[in-house]
Amino acid sequence: MVKRMNRTIKFVTVAISTCGLIAAGFSVPSDAGERGVFSGRVPMAVDTTDAIMARSALFPSVGPPIVVPQGRPRPPFAGRSGMQFLGRIDAARGLSGHAGQLDTAFPGPSVNGLTPADPNLSVGPNHVICTINGRIQFYTKAGVNTFDASPGAFFSSLGGFYLIFDPRTYYDRTYNRFWVLYPAILTGAFDHSYYLVALSDDSDPNGAWTMWALDSSMDGSTLTTNWTDYPGIGGNDDTLLITANEYTSGFGWLYAKLRVMKKSDFLSGSSTISWTDIWSIPQPSGGILYSMQPARSYGVTSLAYVVTPGDPDRINVVSVSNPAAPTLTVKDIGVTGYTDPPNANQAGGTTMIWTIDTRVFDVHERDKHLTVSQPIDAGGVAGVRWYEFDATLMPSSFSLVQSGTMTTAARHQYFGNINMNGSGHIGAAFVGSGAAEFISIYRSGRLSTDGLGTMAAPSLVLAGTLHYTGENPGGTVRWGDYNGLVVDPADDLTFWGFQMIPNPAGNYWDTEVFSFDLGSGAKIGGKVNLDSYFGSTSGLQGVLEFRKPGTLTVVHSYPVTLDGFSEYSVYPVYVGHYNIALKMSHWLRVVKNNVNIAAGSNVLNFDQVNGDSTMDNKVALDDLNHEFINFTMVDPDGDLDGTGFVDLPDLNIVFINFAMTGDN
Repeated sequence: MVKRMNRTIKFVTVAISTCGLIAAGFSVPSDAGERGVFSGRVPMAVDTTDAIMARSALFPSVGPPIVVPQGRPRPPFAGRSGMQFLGRIDAARGLSGHAGQLDTAFPGPSVNGLTPADPNLSVGPNHVICTINGRIQFYTKAGVNTFDASPGAFFSSLGGFYLIFDPRTYYDRTYNRFWVLYPAILTGAFDHSYYLVALSDDSDPNGAWTMWALDSSMDGSTLTTNWTDYPGIGGNDDTLLITANEYTSGFGWLYAKLRVMKKSDFLSGSSTISWTDIWSIPQPSGGILYSMQPARSYGVTSLAYVVTPGDPDRINVVSVSNPAAPTLTVKDIGVTGYTDPPNANQAGGTTMIWTIDTRVFDVHERDKHLTVSQPIDAGGVAGVRWYEFDATLMPSSFSLVQSGTMTTAARHQYFGNINMNGSGHIGAAFVGSGAAEFISIYRSGRLSTDGLGTMAAPSLVLAGTLHYTGENPGGTVRWGDYNGLVVDPADDLTFWGFQMIPNPAGNYWDTEVFSFDLGSGAKIGGKVNLDSYFGSTSGLQGVLEFRKPGTLTVVHSYPVTLDGFSEYSVYPVYVGHYNIALKMSHWLRVVKNNVNIAAGSNVLNFDQVNGDSTMDNKVALDDLNHEFINFTMVDPDGDLDGTGFVDLPDLNIVFINFAMTGDN
């Protein structure tokens, strides 16, 4: 039983330097929870993957899998006193929409020393990192394994640890680097733990890594005998957030803790890392926050975010500003009520799968919109609740854009993740099982143009082939716990998933990596009217850009080739809402704003202004000069009217359109 936190807040404010103890003033909002500040040197190392692989080969082989310990934090709910949600809540709806296409699938790491897998993944421009309990591996996007080591070997330059587990990883788009986080228990007494943090030197993980051991048993500058479980890592462009649940050495749950740090300390390779710890953070509706998950931001934002469950019909969002002296604001909102999901059955036996509780899994932030998934009881079966929140007004408030529940009476669906790509489409992945089905991997999704709260009918990624018994045949066993679903930074469209599947040989479990896209079955075409052009249009080329509305951000681009009738056709293109730009070699760029590309065929015509022989998107003195220099010559760049050489009509085109500029 966890007592509701007393509202009298204690402040622990000590800064530690390499020279000794220095007192420091620190002011925080009265509702921020207990906190402490640390600033000092931590164990760190720079290592290469070649050296790590060499050491990994020396590590002894492992025996039967050991079950990773896990607490179950469920502080009692003590009534509601916070703000009430007055808007519409999207209830669970029927499954409909676009199923998308599976692009890539290959096996990930298998059981190796610890169970369950706790799989998590990150994806860069060319590589995939898969982390599980007991293994970390790198792959190319074609599934070629380029690195394989145990966490003990990976972090061995930081020293030895009793247990390294519960991994998290993500690709930082701002700095084009990979982060890896593993909590580590120092001894079998479970009274001292660390966050082991690794940062790659660039977008290729097969190189040098810098690593730090951050003491997670410290609350600020005070050393406790607690240990850390269920971590999360995220943040924005300047803030690194790590969250965790804290336990006593006797496995009693204490509180959730948020650690706030500056990314610049890590990016510089410093051994002096400063952090602010905040714990026992009050919920607006009563009690304290638990099982927090930080959002991983896909752009530059002024705030970093953390999401947690609240009362059985509320979700909490925490905003964090200024990592050097953090300010926290906690807001909550009403949602459709939820309770813990039931354990899941499976075909072929009586072993049940523990689906944990209503904690949230990976949280992602894009353009101040948060996507969140949560396990719930969906009418007697386990279901995946998903949300999209608009945090534009944070820290003042946030709103619910839409929500839904992925559920079916014939199957338990659990350990689900969702994410939003650059076109506003939402992808989903989860595992499912039932009385007539082995544990299998599924994916789903919704287009940005679909009705609010709807999600496509699930598509099978990989079917299970046997009854999973794990560590407790006939009883209740662990599965999951995290899995992963991320968006490929190379195109900002493709989703990559990472889930567990029962090993066909009966040796516990394997993992599967897969990628898929949504909404790429549309076609766009039309006629391009080329001003003052009399030659054949067959083979003329340009570039069609799909941009995020209201910005110059290119979501996707397609090469365009005209036929003899000055018409083009591109297939497939992504469904969604865009600003669409066309740039041809002699013509000024034209942008069509607020275009809705729907499934099927779409017609979009363009009228192009001639005269841009220098391809700088304006008709100016440079273009006139180019025409004069090449006058009467055969010059493809100066032949604006398609007659085969530069003549007076070409000069006339430049004079007529002089001082005109194309759209951005």
